[in-house]
Amino acid sequence: MESIAVKLTSSQFSKLNSLFNQSGKSADVGKRAVEIVKIYFMSKNPRCTFPVPPSGVDLVVQENRSRKKLEIKGTSELNIAWGKLGVSGCPSFDKLKKGMPLYRVTGVFEETPQIYVLRFKKDFRMQKEPRWRIVQTTSNKQEPRTCA
Repeated sequence: MESIAVKLTSSQFSKLNSLFNQSGKSADVGKRAVEIVKIYFMSKNPRCTFPVPPSGVDLVVQENRSRKKLEIKGTSELNIAWGKLGVSGCPSFDKLKKGMPLYRVTGVFEETPQIYVLRFKKDFRMQKEPRWRIVQTTSNKQEPRTCA
């Protein structure tokens, strides 16, 4: 898995704090994680854009003629926190199985959050529960063929 440290400027950090504070709401953690991933891509290519994502996708990154679709999950924890990592919904499940990367943003309230780029089968598998839980890959267990 790829690991990327994102050093936020004081301006970026202040803006994130004003938009998404540490309220404890998971929606704020998730929205802040998406913004951190946007900051990362903008630091690589200031001309990239972020078109409206389709169902099952949290962020689309448009760079020149290339489009990347991403699933993004954030946590205030400083590690991946596998036990708290889950995917709800068949559209996300299907796209992850077909190769869409999962960007896990840890330490979302820190000045230097970490992004882990995770790939299905290589870094994680999905275990059916009331929603799909992300589990670190440690065996060659059979994966379900469909979301249903």
